[in-house]
Amino acid sequence: MKDDHKGLASMKNLRYKNWADFRDFLSGYTAQPRERRSQLVFRGHSDSNWRLKTTLDRVFPFTNDQDREQYFRGLLSEFEKEAIGLLSPQTSLPEGKALELLARHHGVPSPILDWTESSYIASFFAFEDVSPQPRNHVAIWMLDLGLFSPIGSGIDLVDEMGLLRFNRRALRQRGLFTRVLTVRRSVETIMSDALTRILLPSAIKETVLADLDEMGINAAMLFSDLDGAARTVVYRLKGWRARTDG
Repeated sequence: MKDDHKGLASMKNLRYKNWADFRDFLSGYTAQPRERRSQLVFRGHSDSNWRLKTTLDRVFPFTNDQDREQYFRGLLSEFEKEAIGLLSPQTSLPEGKALELLARHHGVPSPILDWTESSYIASFFAFEDVSPQPRNHVAIWMLDLGLFSPIGSGIDLVDEMGLLRFNRRALRQRGLFTRVLTVRRSVETIMSDALTRILLPSAIKETVLADLDEMGINAAMLFSDLDGAARTVVYRLKGWRARTDG
């Protein structure tokens, strides 16, 4: 689509050969006042070729906004019916956007894109499951909210902290969300001037994950459950085995 190519051409693309150079790049932003830093949010992709598509649009390639919204409302309604039967009589489900985020958290395809306030958390999600092949790259997407106005754009910002009270994982991941309202234009086109895509070689995976683990950024912290603890242990033992075998 011409629209897609326009968005990719307009946004900024950066490429770094190693983790140290990327961290040097980030130091220019971490030195900024808190107000400026809060305008930057990040998203990690383990494949640099992946586009900014919601889970709903990846699973169901809609061409009509009305059909897309109607289908999602049906998914949300069915999730609500099933979830109510699993709750105690004293517990009620959230409503509106909070229900959408809860459903998204539990795997319901949705028009929501997850972002994080932390470039390092985004880096973890980019590298955790990547295959460290010589020619492969991950992508860290950076969105500058100071350059993006959601009004009339076809994308809403969902950043009210009260909506996350049912989602402790999102709180730990310092989550912020965008709700994509249209399929008529790509996310890259809508956000084009506010987006930067940063490419890093997947081959530096072990260096990145070891550094992040030293910062306390690992699956145990980000997911805050036993599955996350298990993932962290497996990663550490794999790294130890690789070092001793070497």
